[in-house]
Amino acid sequence: MATGGEHEERVLPLFIVDNQLPAFDKKPFTTAEICAALERKGGYNSMEGAQKIGGLWRLYARDNRVRQKLLIEGFVLRGVTITVKEKNPFLVSSVGGESREVPATKLIISNVPLSVSDDEIKGAVMELPGVVMRSRIIAEKDRDEQGKLTHWKTGRSVFVTDTRRVTECPLFAQNAQDTVQNAQDTVQNAQDTVQNAQDTAQNVTNTDNNEDKSDKHNSDEGIDRSRSRIREKLKAYRRKSSGSVKRVRSPQGLTSPYRTGKQARVQEDAEMSDSQSESGENDTGQHDSLC
Repeated sequence: MATGGEHEERVLPLFIVDNQLPAFDKKPFTTAEICAALERKGGYNSMEGAQKIGGLWRLYARDNRVRQKLLIEGFVLRGVTITVKEKNPFLVSSVGGESREVPATKLIISNVPLSVSDDEIKGAVMELPGVVMRSRIIAEKDRDEQGKLTHWKTGRSVFVTDTRRVTECPLFAQNAQDTVQNAQDTVQNAQDTVQNAQDTAQNVTNTDNNEDKSDKHNSDEGIDRSRSRIREKLKAYRRKSSGSVKRVRSPQGLTSPYRTGKQARVQEDAEMSDSQSESGENDTGQHDSLC
């Protein structure tokens, strides 16, 4: 800077975005750490200071020579070479050929599958009334352990919109998440429908098997009951027959060791045998008396 009556040299700030710095989420950066790294490139006492406003760092060099050197060569921070920006990345040129700059906001879209194309995301953004996109949609890429940028996408997308429209951006973010959620719900509902159909088929099969088992069980029970009734009848018949069945007598009146199967026939045979026996005795008596 010039001193005395001379006009002070105007030195414009340089810019770096905080979340684009290496390992920014592990240990927050401080003004002292950033200015020390800048002076290792520009020289001792070459920096006026560094200021963080929102997610943007403003770097103030003491003269344009140091500013130009940092702009061309960058500087090393936590082992990673950082490129500084000459203009505020959150300010973009207006449409229509105007040279003035308008405030803008960088938005990060997350929780959207990589299979969703940039055109689909852009279409969802443009459907919101009054939203003006100031940049193309950029896919965010991850960094390795050394802070170097890789070619692998993280699934997050970035674009710039007018700050004047930023109040409508949460609506877009919510709509995008709702769209993804609705798609996931549709897939889940389809899976549930298939599962319900499979469960229904399994229940029908189980019901048929249970009915078959029940019919077989009932049939077996019917057979068992029939057998039980037959056994009870046989037992009753045997109890009834055991005390009343008479043994067959021989012509000589002696009891035979054999039994007949019919009680009425046994009784009749027994009575006839007794009658014949008595008749024979009477005939014998008459014969003796005649003699």
